[in-house]
Amino acid sequence: MTERRRRLIAAAFVVVAVLILIATVVVIGIGLGSTRTTRAVAAAIARIDRALLDENYDIAEATIRETLQDARTAFDWMRLVRRSHEVSLHRQSYDFFMHTAQAAVEDVPGNEDLRALLVHAALLAEEDAIAGEQAARHLQARRYSALSAEAFLRSGVLPARLAELQIQEPGAERPEGLAEDNNELLVFLPDSENPLHYEQAAALTGDRRFLVNAVLYSMRRGEGERAYRILERVGPTGYAPYLEFLLSYDSGRYPEALAALTRMAGQEVVRPEVMMIHADILTVLDRHAEAAALYHDVRNTNPDFSSLIYLNLHAIEAEEELLQEGLEIFTDDRRLLSRLISLFHESGRRQQALEAVEFVRSMTEYTPELQVYELLLRDMPHERRLALLWELEAEIGPEETAAVALAGHLVAIRDYTGLERLLNRYPYENFGAELDNYRAVLHLRRERPDQALPHMARAVERAEEGDWISRFNAALIQLEIGRAAAAVPLLDEARELLEAAPMRDRRSHRLSEIVYRRALAGAILGDHPRASQLAREALEFNPDNFDARVLLDNLAVHAP
Repeated sequence: MTERRRRLIAAAFVVVAVLILIATVVVIGIGLGSTRTTRAVAAAIARIDRALLDENYDIAEATIRETLQDARTAFDWMRLVRRSHEVSLHRQSYDFFMHTAQAAVEDVPGNEDLRALLVHAALLAEEDAIAGEQAARHLQARRYSALSAEAFLRSGVLPARLAELQIQEPGAERPEGLAEDNNELLVFLPDSENPLHYEQAAALTGDRRFLVNAVLYSMRRGEGERAYRILERVGPTGYAPYLEFLLSYDSGRYPEALAALTRMAGQEVVRPEVMMIHADILTVLDRHAEAAALYHDVRNTNPDFSSLIYLNLHAIEAEEELLQEGLEIFTDDRRLLSRLISLFHESGRRQQALEAVEFVRSMTEYTPELQVYELLLRDMPHERRLALLWELEAEIGPEETAAVALAGHLVAIRDYTGLERLLNRYPYENFGAELDNYRAVLHLRRERPDQALPHMARAVERAEEGDWISRFNAALIQLEIGRAAAAVPLLDEARELLEAAPMRDRRSHRLSEIVYRRALAGAILGDHPRASQLAREALEFNPDNFDARVLLDNLAVHAP
């Protein structure tokens, strides 16, 4: 799923109302037992509170431990357990809290407020099995809390508990003894993102509305086929066409998505996120005029819906005024800023790019990204720009925006000593794919291809969803070290991602370069007919691609 499609799906996802709510919340208060405190415990509590006030946590813990043997009532235990919690919070170690809560539950096993504290302590101590066991007992006493729900989910007890309640097929008679309001089930589901839990809930209650969440969470996991199978069980509800629309879009079945959209017509006012997805489908199908009309409708009726509207509209209409208008509304949106500045910069309009930077500077903070843009755009001697980039990178510390800009500049002037010095300041595990790409380039230029390959692979692995550039750069490295076969899948993936991306006015030039490299790989591997076909495609995307034309001519000369 591309990053853009993921954002649109996420926007659509939130409009489906959460079907399951926590029915009841435990108020951890005084407790069910006596509210009287023994004299020994009361005296100890005064000493403990004084120690906590003085931040003398060693004395507080020692006093609590000494006093445990004097606790006689649930109220005694409640006061001691709460203070052990405060000590544990200070030390960021929750074993003492859990030890005290366990002692309390063992001494007063029927008090569910103390049991709830033990569930809390076990979760903090990452003792999930204990938390799940105590939550199950809490449930048996018909007490419910968000902590119990978390304990069940983390410990994996939920499927077992549902099995105890004798799950049956949808529509079957409700198991005997199941509460009418389904509290025993509902409490465990609000934080679950496991589709199986919702399928089990639907089977248990006979309520097919739970299947809506099962479909959505299957889709979020990328399990499209499973989502379709569950959708067949949702039945003729108002949600069905909407779910089919999202599923079809997510899996690239655009005609089916449009058909589902037609079935949705008239059911309700069409939501802006649905219109955005509809417009994206039309764009992919090259129905640009219809897509632009939809984007304009969303912009006019929902001006604060998303800056993505302006990026998508610009991708179709290529009007700079759209980006300017978008920036006036979304003053801190870096995607719009980057697009507008790069648009000016690529077309040689340096002054307009600077004015765009100044425009945003006047309305938001002077970010490192803006500083980098300004340094790259201002007219100055090359050596001065390089020195200022080094100063900026040192001033703002380990910050990827400045580092990436500086690395690109150092590669352009072939200063690999400076590049190595820069990259040594950025541990690869803490920063993203772009710096990994530069590490691969550095090793390649230093004739260390074996060391370049791991960085290249890591750059692809860590690249954001939809990042075609990392794949393309990796393919270039593979071609340079003579591994054309390894470059082929990377180039195919880069092309697929770029074709699915927005910014249609920028695709042709870049697609031409990707397809040319794919043609070159084919020629190296001896597949000359396919290479010739791809070289012609590269020229269709960009007739000025000189390298593609030379390759095509050479292939024609050597054709059998």
